[in-house]
Amino acid sequence: MFGRRFSRYYILMLHSRFIVLLMGMTALSVACHPKVPEPSIGEPQGEVSVRVVNHNRIDVIVYVSHNGIRDRLGLATASTTTDFRLPLRILGAGHEYRLVGDPLG
Repeated sequence: MFGRRFSRYYILMLHSRFIVLLMGMTALSVACHPKVPEPSIGEPQGEVSVRVVNHNRIDVIVYVSHNGIRDRLGLATASTTTDFRLPLRILGAGHEYRLVGDPLG
């Protein structure tokens, strides 16, 4: 008779510990779940203005050079000041940018 009560008590104790352990693991999994950041909405839509003053007597094609890639901005006419618009999608963090001018003719 003593063995029978002990086994019921032991089974109830294990069952209650299992329930407590299961609830604790559920609470930890919910609390430690990382929040997913919202995806960014497309590319930046701004522009940067670049002003080139050409003091030469010939026209010059102006490029933006970065990482061995040249992006053409446009033509700077001889003896004038020209404004160019550079889209922000071309610019990236940590890059070096240079203006390169190739004379025409």
